[in-house]
Amino acid sequence: MALATGILSDADADLDGEDYWTAVDELRSAGYDIPVWIPEAGAERVDGGTYDQMPFWAVRKAAVALEVCPEDAFVDREGEDGTYEGFPGYETYNETLSAIEDAGLNHGRDPVTPEDDGADGESESPAESPVSDEPTGDLDRAHLREKNRLLTAKVERLESELEEKSERIEDLEAEVDQLRTELATVRSERNRLETALEDRESEQKIKQDQESKTDNLSPLDRAKQIVPFDR
Repeated sequence: MALATGILSDADADLDGEDYWTAVDELRSAGYDIPVWIPEAGAERVDGGTYDQMPFWAVRKAAVALEVCPEDAFVDREGEDGTYEGFPGYETYNETLSAIEDAGLNHGRDPVTPEDDGADGESESPAESPVSDEPTGDLDRAHLREKNRLLTAKVERLESELEEKSERIEDLEAEVDQLRTELATVRSERNRLETALEDRESEQKIKQDQESKTDNLSPLDRAKQIVPFDR
C-alpha cells in the first residue's frame, strides 16, 4: 500500500514515523477495518506517565473517525511550538469534544468560546495557542462550510445506500412474484392430485363393498347373478 500510494518509493525503505500512520490511513480509506487508537485522559503514555487530557492529535483523529471534521479540513496554525494542524473553527472543536463524550471517552478538555483568547486546547498544553487569529465571522463561515461539506457527503452516502436498497427491494419483489406464481402452480397440481386420489379411493371403496356383498351371498344367489332363472 505504501508503494502503491507513493508514500515510499523504495521497497527496502523502512516505513516509520508519519509515513507509517499515513499508510495506515490509506489502508482505512481502502476499506480495511483498522481501529483508531484514541488515548483518553488518564491513559498511560509511552514514557510511563499518564495523559492529563486527551492529546490534541487524538482529538483530531477522533474528529475524523466520528465524522465531525474531514481530514483535509484542518488548517495550519501557529503556536508556541511552531506550526500545527488545527480545527477550522472553535465550533468544530467543541462539536468534536461532544462527539467524543457521546462515544463514551473522557477527553478531559474544556470547550472554548469566541471570547477565549488562548484556551482552545489545540496543543499538548492548554492555553498555548489561540483558536485562530482570524475574525470570528470568518471562523463561523469556515465552520459552516465544513458542516455543509460533511452534510453533503452524508447525503450522497445515504442516497447511494437508498438506491442500493431500492434496487434490492425491486429484486426481492420480483423474486416474491416468481415464488407466488410457482406456489400457485404447485398448489394447483397438488389439489388435482388430491382430487384424483380421493376419486380413486372412492372407486376402490365401492368395489370393495360390492365384493363384500358378493361374498355374503348364498350359492343360489350367486348362481342367479350368473344365470337368470326367469327365462
